[in-house]
Amino acid sequence: HEALRELQELHRMWKEDAGPVAQEHRDPVWDEFSAATKIIHDKRQAYYDERDKMAEKNQTIKQNIIAEINKIAAVGAKSHKQWQDRLEEITVLKDMFKTTGPAPKEVNNQLWEEYRNASRDFNKAKNAFYKEIKEEQNNNLAEKMKLVEIAEEHQNSDNFEESIEIMKQIQAKWKTIGHVPRKDSDKIWKRFQGACNAFFDRKTSQ
Repeated sequence: HEALRELQELHRMWKEDAGPVAQEHRDPVWDEFSAATKIIHDKRQAYYDERDKMAEKNQTIKQNIIAEINKIAAVGAKSHKQWQDRLEEITVLKDMFKTTGPAPKEVNNQLWEEYRNASRDFNKAKNAFYKEIKEEQNNNLAEKMKLVEIAEEHQNSDNFEESIEIMKQIQAKWKTIGHVPRKDSDKIWKRFQGACNAFFDRKTSQ
C-alpha cells in the first residue's frame, strides 16, 4: 500500500510538476517510466496471488482444527486424567487456530463462529462429565455417612455377637463405594475407622 501511494505521487509529479521534454525523448522516457511502473504492479499482483493461496491454505488448516475439536468433543473421556489430556490437546489446537494467518475474507467470520461453537461443545461435554462426577461423589458420600452412623451406633454395643456381623458387613460395603469429594474423604474415613476400631478394641479387651 505504501509503495502504491508513492507510485501515485510519482505519477502526479510526472503529470503536474515535471515540465516537458524534447520530442525525441518523450516516448523513450515514458516507456521507461511505464516499464518501471509495470514492475511494481506485477509485484503487487504476485504478492496478492501468493496471499490468496496462503489464505486458502489457512482456511484448510482452520477447518481441520475445527474438525479435530469437534471430534474430541464428540468422543469425550471417561476419567479425570483423560479429560485433562483432552484439555491439553484442545489448548494446542486453540493456539494453532489463533496463530494461523487469515483465511479468505468471505469465510473468516464463518470459520470463527464454527471454532467458537466447537470450543463451546467441548466445554459443555467436559462440564457435564464433572457435574455427573460431582453428583456421583455426593451420592457416595451420603452412602458412606450412613455406614459411619451405623458404626458409631454399634461402637459401644455389648452385644458382640450381633454387632460384629454388622461391623464386618459395613466394612465390606465401605470398600465397594466409590470416591467421595476430596474435602470430605479423610474426615469421614477417620470417623468410620475410629468407630470400628473402638468396637473391636472393646471386643478384644472383653
